[in-house]
Amino acid sequence: MNILFVGLQNRYVELTSLDDISATISPNEDETYSLLSLAKRHVYNFDAVVACDAPLQKHFPRWMRSREFYEPLMMLMGFNDTAHLCELLDEGADEVMTFSFDKSEFQARLQAIIRRRRGRSDNTISFHGFTLWPFELELEYGGQPMYLPTLEMRLLTVLAEHMGRNVGKQML
Repeated sequence: MNILFVGLQNRYVELTSLDDISATISPNEDETYSLLSLAKRHVYNFDAVVACDAPLQKHFPRWMRSREFYEPLMMLMGFNDTAHLCELLDEGADEVMTFSFDKSEFQARLQAIIRRRRGRSDNTISFHGFTLWPFELELEYGGQPMYLPTLEMRLLTVLAEHMGRNVGKQML
């Protein structure tokens, strides 16, 4: 998963090194705008955006959606405030997690918002007799497991997820 991390605080840095996460870290709003603008023109491909809920990012979901950036957005909060959590969701965040969560929960929720944004409720892509599980990097054809090296499996996943659309070389 190619994830853009915005305003990352020290306690969240370890999330950038989780398995299956390719992290791009943006320290400020200007760089975030530049990166998302490139993604909008299909120069970069971000599967999701993860932003820390710091004072500077208080209205980040509204800022992001008002500029027509529609990547799945997860906000990380350092405190548990239901009113603020609801405000972030109302402004356009797809998911909000409060600090002290498990890394496996973070990954599962991230995969879920990406799946939902792509219009899938399950974790499979089916095409021409193939069934692909992108997060597990597993492939079957006619019910029989198939093996592909990791690089080829990731390429197949990108192409299958963007079937019928142009895929830029930066996405590959």
